[in-house]
Amino acid sequence: MKKIIVLCVFILMVFSVICFAETPVFYEQNENSSIESSQVVCMNADMRGTLTYDNDYDIDYYRIIIPFSGEVSISFSHDYIDTSSTVCSLAVYWHQSDARIWSADISGNSADSSFYSFYLGEGEYDFVISNKNRSVIDYSYTVSYKAEQYAELEGNNVPENATSILPNVAYHGSLSYDDDVDYYRLSLEQAGEVSLSFSHEYFDKGDTYYRISI
Repeated sequence: MKKIIVLCVFILMVFSVICFAETPVFYEQNENSSIESSQVVCMNADMRGTLTYDNDYDIDYYRIIIPFSGEVSISFSHDYIDTSSTVCSLAVYWHQSDARIWSADISGNSADSSFYSFYLGEGEYDFVISNKNRSVIDYSYTVSYKAEQYAELEGNNVPENATSILPNVAYHGSLSYDDDVDYYRLSLEQAGEVSLSFSHEYFDKGDTYYRISI
């Protein structure tokens, strides 16, 4: 009977840890003001930092390490500032490169969490948060990752970096900013009919959002 009680208590403790474990919190390291000293991002953690302003706009550098190709999601929030203008910007670059992969401008009155997702290949990337407002801005973000074998590999915005695709396979991708262009390369061994099936998230407007060409 005693063993049964001990076992039940143990199961309850494990259940409590699994169900009620808090999301780990990590704070910005003060020396992350350059690519060389970028702070490594902990996946699925609450990362918190502060953009300062002392006669110059603060820039915080973080490094995202992707073990396999997959979908990367970023949830970002900040202190409320009473303006619709851009107060900070987010961008992802190839590590130690000027080649931008993704970017977003954040307005002052959009303090609620903003959510973005895109696809990256295996490798290291710089996640850059820049102050665009003459004030101190506290922010927090979470980066999550899900492996995806058949997905767009960002950086494919020029023909020479086109993502190679296979026929009869469903691929996932995302257009990350207004002038983003995604290139894919399909190689066929012989002549034949090619059919393309395309779907996207719903927009409540009749405007043109995508243009597809071969």
